[in-house]
Amino acid sequence: MAAGQTARLNVVNLGRANPPDADRGCAVELSFLDANGSIITARDGSQARFTVRLAPGQSAFLDLGSTYLPAVQRSQIRASLRANRACLGSVDNPDFLPSLEVFDDITGRTTTFVDGSSWRFIKEVDPAP
Repeated sequence: MAAGQTARLNVVNLGRANPPDADRGCAVELSFLDANGSIITARDGSQARFTVRLAPGQSAFLDLGSTYLPAVQRSQIRASLRANRACLGSVDNPDFLPSLEVFDDITGRTTTFVDGSSWRFIKEVDPAP
């Protein structure tokens, strides 16, 4: 990612196979990690992390603006989607579909798009139910 760009991590709960308490939704954490695997922190101390409860049919996103990144030409980032095993079941659950896009802040034009079927996504499942 470079100056003047925003990375957007999206996730949707397609809800095809719902757990018994599906109406309560599933808590999902979206975050951006730096090259060392740490959650990216802005100069003001805020972290590039967002937790949301997604019911079937709902979606959410997390934006990472270039203001979060050091003043260099390019920065390596990783997008992470994390959920509880009771909700997600396994890392391969097709009901939670992430995607990542990088777009230009001025024009809004998407420069990169990676869909959820890519191996590039870090999808984690907490071992606790």
